[in-house]
Amino acid sequence: MSTYEALLACRLSGQISDRKWIEHLQDVLFRKWLVRRGYKVI
Repeated sequence: MSTYEALLACRLSGQISDRKWIEHLQDVLFRKWLVRRGYKVI
């Protein structure tokens, strides 16, 4: 499991707060990774 996969799994299971999730979304590569998998990123 990649770091990005682990982050997403933690978020989906409720282990990452909104504030921390927003911090992770500042990573441009992570945002692109999410979009490629069909997630909407604001």
